[in-house]
Amino acid sequence: MRTSKDNGVTWSKARLIAPEHGFRQMVGEPVFRTRDGAIVFGADAEHGSTVWVSRDNGQTWADPGGKINGIHAGIVELNDGRLMALGRNQNIDGWMPMSISTDMGKSWEPSASPFPPLTGGQRAALIRLKEGPLFFASFARDVYNFEPTPDGVRPPRHVASLFGAISYDEGKTWPVRRIISDCKPDHQVDTIDGAPVLMNTNNSEPLGYLSVCQGLDNVIHLISSINHYAFNLAWLEAETPRAPTRPTPRELPVRKQLPQVYDGTKLPSKAKPSWHFVVEEDEVASSPSPGVLKVGGEGSPRGELSR
Repeated sequence: MRTSKDNGVTWSKARLIAPEHGFRQMVGEPVFRTRDGAIVFGADAEHGSTVWVSRDNGQTWADPGGKINGIHAGIVELNDGRLMALGRNQNIDGWMPMSISTDMGKSWEPSASPFPPLTGGQRAALIRLKEGPLFFASFARDVYNFEPTPDGVRPPRHVASLFGAISYDEGKTWPVRRIISDCKPDHQVDTIDGAPVLMNTNNSEPLGYLSVCQGLDNVIHLISSINHYAFNLAWLEAETPRAPTRPTPRELPVRKQLPQVYDGTKLPSKAKPSWHFVVEEDEVASSPSPGVLKVGGEGSPRGELSR
């Protein structure tokens, strides 16, 4: 742990706050101070999450021992002193798990939340805003009509959008939901894996490890793995156009990052660089129309790139 007395300009020398590092010390988000003065931060813990708590302003820290359903949990203190967490994986009936602790992390009671579950490359964020409501940021296929995901079925990674939700009743309901984007006309933006996605008022990036804070001016700063969004509560509460439940896919240009990219206009043996199959080419490959390469046949033919 290091501390700063000048808003992060300079930092103290690092010191160890725990003697070991294992599956319950994988420090993550969030960090907050409770109403009674304790400092709490979240950490992954053996396929779930936990909290670490300091009651002496950061001098000593302890893991209470409980486990939250799901990794990368977003955690917040409710007005009655309970802790609420929303995690990734360990879904309940196809919904994102919500866990409640009445003993500051010693034990947690899980239940199904109203949010669709997350998958690889995604991490949610949860905080209490200075104005009072809870703010939750996550990803969903349909922001305005949430749907569960059957257990064991991994949803497509790129069929989702970043959204923000507001709760005025301590997480019981989330009536405000809005896609978080720059609200510009159709344009291409990068996301966590470097692939381009289409952004507009009704579509945003589908992946990212989110982190959120609120400035002294009440502006909410939400950072994905690559993009920074800044907005306030009034913007979230404003009415926005709603996209169709299943937006029409838009074709984006292919990002050619490889030195050699096969364009599919010729048979493998005629392409540059060329491909050679263990079996005869005409048994496994054909070009039924310009720009289309069809590969198939009996067995599982192997191919190798000819240099």
